[in-house]
Amino acid sequence: MLRKASPWAQKRATTVMFSLGFGGGRSAYMVVPQEAVAAGDDNVLKLARERQARGEVPAGDIISVKRVR
Repeated sequence: MLRKASPWAQKRATTVMFSLGFGGGRSAYMVVPQEAVAAGDDNVLKLARERQARGEVPAGDIISVKRVR
């Protein structure tokens, strides 16, 4: 017999949120799929710059990237 999942059971996150710090004190948030950072957070800066080129992330010099959740 299959057990019914508890309504309070925690679900695994499928995305990871990062805070981007810009020169001048501005900040922005970016959500990245879990698969993109499974091997480490090293790819996030590259992804952020690609999204800047498409206009999804504000323009400017990114000086910090920090995992939020």
